[in-house]
Amino acid sequence: MSKLARLLARQFRWTFVWFGVCVVALASVSVWSLSIATGASDSLSHDRLRTLQATTSASDAIREAYERATSALAPSDPTTRRADVAAAWNVGVRNADVELAALQGLITIDSSTERTSVARLAASWRAMRSVLVPILASTTPNPSLVRKLHDAFAGVDPAVSRLRTEEQAASVRDAADASDALRHSLILILTTGGVALLAFAFLVLGSSRRLIEGAVADETAQQEFAQTMQYAETEDDAYHLITRHLVRSLPDARALVLNRNNSADRLEAMTEIPTDWDLASHLDGATPRSCLAIRTAQTHQRDPMTTPLLACNICGECPRSTLCTPITVAGEIIGTVLMEGSNELANEDATVGVQRTVAEGAPVLANLRNLAIAELRASTDALTGLPNKRALAHTLKRMVAQAARTVTPLTVLALDLDHFKQINDQYGHPRGDEVLAAVGMVLRSTVREADVAGRNGGEEFLVLLPATTSEGAVVIATKLASAIRQIYVRDIDRTITVSIGIATLPDHAGDPDRLERAADRALYAAKTNGRDRIEIATSRSEPPNGSKPAATPDETVAASSAGAVSRRT
Repeated sequence: MSKLARLLARQFRWTFVWFGVCVVALASVSVWSLSIATGASDSLSHDRLRTLQATTSASDAIREAYERATSALAPSDPTTRRADVAAAWNVGVRNADVELAALQGLITIDSSTERTSVARLAASWRAMRSVLVPILASTTPNPSLVRKLHDAFAGVDPAVSRLRTEEQAASVRDAADASDALRHSLILILTTGGVALLAFAFLVLGSSRRLIEGAVADETAQQEFAQTMQYAETEDDAYHLITRHLVRSLPDARALVLNRNNSADRLEAMTEIPTDWDLASHLDGATPRSCLAIRTAQTHQRDPMTTPLLACNICGECPRSTLCTPITVAGEIIGTVLMEGSNELANEDATVGVQRTVAEGAPVLANLRNLAIAELRASTDALTGLPNKRALAHTLKRMVAQAARTVTPLTVLALDLDHFKQINDQYGHPRGDEVLAAVGMVLRSTVREADVAGRNGGEEFLVLLPATTSEGAVVIATKLASAIRQIYVRDIDRTITVSIGIATLPDHAGDPDRLERAADRALYAAKTNGRDRIEIATSRSEPPNGSKPAATPDETVAASSAGAVSRRT
């Protein structure tokens, strides 16, 4: 899965989680709002129903009181009259008082019109009650009071009708208000939901755009790295490109390339170790198995806050998080890339990015290493391990140019083993090869670090001594000759000696070819004068402008004699 796909999947996963939380919260609020609106509507309807019921009950009670009073006024025996009067008073009047008081006590009667209608009904009842009391208290019917009773009752029905009309109108208004509130709640919910959806869409689009831009930038940087790696000319160039790219991708981290030296069984830093990174002491004497990534052949991540069962001997004590990725080519680990930084290294994207960088850089490193090995083999004498004639010629030209820039002397030692043909003829070529290999070992271990020793062909060797005069070269040549005399080769019971010719730039020549020829002439002189000796070239025999003069008789004889010596030896 690509980095962009992983980022988008992670982003969408968390975005949908948050969106789901928001949807649940919005749905809960919506249900709560709707339940409140519905409850308020139901409460209003219930209150209006109670008011209508109370109005009906009060109206019925007043009518019952009227009817019982009318029945009590009808002609009858005294006993029946007393019973009807008691019923009219105890049942009709008292019930009407109770029901009317209940009607007046309802808190739902809140509008002025409703209060006026209730007050009118109460006034009608009081008027009717004021007539009922004397009627029921008298022993004989009073026609004038009866008329007043009828007149007072005639005012009850209109009051009840008006109150019912007002309650019905109020119920309609309450229903309309509840409907409006419910509609507003729905509109608010839909609007909020729409805004939430738009915000979610913008959030997703914005996040996706940023992720895509970041992924495109990372991919562009990765492609630039892969392309630039193709221009690397040496392993050092490739190592530094890898570290610079990784640090550019993870600015808070630092990177180090470690090389696995199989021949020496060592793990060596190929890029500079920062001074504040206490890693040099851990690399001192480190072997490849000291690195846990190389040992396990897989990426090793380390969090300083945890204590693993198996700690890495290289990065196990680093104060910050580390990420170590082996460099693998054709199943073989040739090194590792070690990064140290913040907790960002534990991020999956960072790990995958480092692994991709190492994977893309590994083939280039392998090719450069193979090329370097091939060049080394092409420029190295297989028998002695010293630079061969081709490499010596190239190095001599470079050192002559360096000496000319720095105005310092450069001396060439031309060495030739004495009577080497006799060694081959008497002891065989294998023993002669052993002698040559031993001489190569002596040269490598005796010359200075800045000097270059190489095999010039056959039993001839060259030693290039920068910033060295002829007098200083004599000291080095004497030391070399003495060391060669100490060579012991099995089955060879003779001392190995060498003749040495010395020529110095600019005393004896002005360019590489003439300098080598001057050393050869001095070597010929050493051979001619008895071998196992050192001779210094006497003077510059060729003009500095590069033209070749006519050979002198002595040079002609020297050239012929040199050929003869070469054949004899």
